[in-house]
Amino acid sequence: MINVIVDKQNKGAKIMTTKDCTMYGTKIYNHKKHEIGLLISTWVNVYADGKVDFATCVDPQGKKYNTEMDNITPVEV
Repeated sequence: MINVIVDKQNKGAKIMTTKDCTMYGTKIYNHKKHEIGLLISTWVNVYADGKVDFATCVDPQGKKYNTEMDNITPVEV
């Protein structure tokens, strides 16, 4: 899946990002929230000064959130 993001601050420049769902359903531990969750997809967030790897996850209450990949680690079952 390819998403097109329009950067309104940069005169409508389009940035292409690809979501990777190969790790879908992986149990993760979020060090920032101190809780277990499930990983849905990973993607790259493009900033003016670089790129940062992000993950879309679901917490135990079913709420979807985005976090940096550095904040999570996979949990072995």
